[in-house]
Amino acid sequence: MKEDGVRVAATLDDRASYLNAKHVTEMLETPVEIFRMTADQLLQKVADGSVDFAVADAAKLGEPLPEELVVSACLKRRPAGEMMVFRTVSALDDLPVRAHVGTYRAASATQMKRWRADVMVDVIAGRTEDCLDRFAEGDFDAFILPEADCLRLALKGIMRHEVLPGPVFTGPAGAGITLIVGREGMCLPRIFGTLHDEDTYRAYLAEMAFCRAVGDADALYSVYAWQGEAALQIMAQVSDAAGRFHYDCSVSGPKPGEAGRRLYERLLKMGAGKHVFWPVRSDGKDNV
Repeated sequence: MKEDGVRVAATLDDRASYLNAKHVTEMLETPVEIFRMTADQLLQKVADGSVDFAVADAAKLGEPLPEELVVSACLKRRPAGEMMVFRTVSALDDLPVRAHVGTYRAASATQMKRWRADVMVDVIAGRTEDCLDRFAEGDFDAFILPEADCLRLALKGIMRHEVLPGPVFTGPAGAGITLIVGREGMCLPRIFGTLHDEDTYRAYLAEMAFCRAVGDADALYSVYAWQGEAALQIMAQVSDAAGRFHYDCSVSGPKPGEAGRRLYERLLKMGAGKHVFWPVRSDGKDNV
């Protein structure tokens, strides 16, 4: 906190993240100055005390948080799927043969090819607004984007669109989940506690447990967890980088970490270890 009582917050350097952080910080009674930066910079600034807290999408932060950081609040999950915007048509099935489709991540490209093998798909890594700029240039007939970002940028009201059908199209781990991240022992505004949604937090923990189990395997995957009536549910789609092998699986369990690990182990038993994750482990033993 600055000497004048202004709190300092960090968020990611895309417009959708900034709008989300602005919405969250407006609930505080004290003024907040928001700085935009990359995910690595954000985590470092929170860890070294340069900022009081960070507001960011779990999916954009990626891997589980460093040990010195804690989730001060996990907001109720927003839509975690993916949305397609179109140039001329209004639905995925109406795209012409050999239509040119762009997407923000490789896993969506494999999902798209499973649904429409006849289209051409290119991955354009970058922020949602960068993808929209490429789409505006006219090279693509359609573009796949995170649904949560599309809502924040109010794209539904200005562009032809379709929310892609689940569970075929599933977002990355942490999609639609906003985290308020602080340092261990840091005293943050009490209102953050009222914003916390425990069911969403449990889903986040399960998805991160699955990510940790996968590690740095050369695989493409989407994962989504939710609180069912009796137990936590978690599902995943995985494929190899070439898109030759695909596996779909779901499990349930009372504990988030256990559910995420069990999902990975179930995929191994189905053959994903041999064809997708690790044909041979670092210790030389077969992974299946």
